[in-house]
Amino acid sequence: PEADTPLSNLLSTVLWMEFTRERVLWSALAFRFCLVAYSPIHDYLFKVRFTDIDYSVYHDAAMAVANGGSPYQRATYRYSPLLAWLLLPNSLFSSFGKLLFCCADIAVGWLCLQLSDERKKRRGETNKEWDSILRHSVLFWLANPLTMIISARGNGDSLVVTAVMATLLLIQRGKWYWAAVIHGALAVQLKLYPILIILPIYLHSIDTETKTPITHILNLRHGDRSIWERVKMLINGRGLLYALITVVSFAVTQLFFYSLYGDEFLYESLIYHLKRIDIRHNFSIYFYPLYLVEGNEWMSTLISKGAFIPQLVSTLLFSIRYSNDLAFSSFLSLYAFVALNKVCTSQYFVWYISFLPVIASSIEMSQTESILLIILWWIGQGLWLFPAYLFEFQGMATFEWIWISSLVFFVINMYIMIRLCRSYRERVEKGTKKSQ
Repeated sequence: PEADTPLSNLLSTVLWMEFTRERVLWSALAFRFCLVAYSPIHDYLFKVRFTDIDYSVYHDAAMAVANGGSPYQRATYRYSPLLAWLLLPNSLFSSFGKLLFCCADIAVGWLCLQLSDERKKRRGETNKEWDSILRHSVLFWLANPLTMIISARGNGDSLVVTAVMATLLLIQRGKWYWAAVIHGALAVQLKLYPILIILPIYLHSIDTETKTPITHILNLRHGDRSIWERVKMLINGRGLLYALITVVSFAVTQLFFYSLYGDEFLYESLIYHLKRIDIRHNFSIYFYPLYLVEGNEWMSTLISKGAFIPQLVSTLLFSIRYSNDLAFSSFLSLYAFVALNKVCTSQYFVWYISFLPVIASSIEMSQTESILLIILWWIGQGLWLFPAYLFEFQGMATFEWIWISSLVFFVINMYIMIRLCRSYRERVEKGTKKSQ
């Protein structure tokens, strides 16, 4: 027989390697770092840059701070000063921010593993080597090309997602008030959207303390409680204190940054996002209607403010219906929020994708259907990206085509959401039958 070559020995070692969680996490980080190293080569060779345009904004803002100025000296910097502060080492190494975002990306993967472990402990299930927890984390996050590319391109949303997942993990471990501090001072400070999950958290607090689903409390035909007793059950001290600590933590950081940067900080990081009307093409179903009514302030305001109504209604409904499962209610609330938002770009998708590794084991769905739904979701993006490319780089008039693609992608997301809800219910019903 021929002697083994170094290459064959290496391949044999890799194929028979025990893929522990630590090795998977380190491998995922290494791959992301390779993408960061590749990014300047791509930017030099190709017209479509790999580096996110927002990264240039972050970098310039950080340089302004490094020089003793305000991050808002950089036009279009509409984020928390905290982000610019975190990127101060960019003055020594311009890709530091990308590496930081990649590390945060891996931290999200680790937090997903920890959250999944907590859920399994509550159900009394045991962990097995290469169990479903690790597979789901790899499939939906660590090896997901979307999450890898978004962080490696230099988008900072992985930092926010890290804070959100850390909040949920602390809650699952019973450290509610530390979670509230992280929620307000970090998650909401970095990005406003995490304020949305206060409602799922509050209702989950009621559910866990009273051992009664919110749907039962609100259903007057369920049980013999009086209306007043039901109202008292909905007033939850721990939930109210959590919300108060979250708001105060956010307010304290806001006051601190306001003392440094004044009204400009308040407008760019907060007020702008509440008033924002974006007519540029994006995944949102609202972008084209807003484009058509540009110049009509009354109609623009009506569409822009009206977009909040279905978002708030869906958050309320999902928070009530799935109050016993904080991860699932938060996932659905954020998924609906993104799909119904008046501005929707690819990096917004990571807001809800981060929950998939955690909730996947709670969904009763065949592998075939799961794969088909994932393919369908990617097809929806592809249908949108093609006319968007023709518009941006070929100068073709494809606005109507882009909007139709946005509508198709919206329908796809609604269909996926419905299937996930039904599959979740099937899993619950199956578990109920087993326990009887």
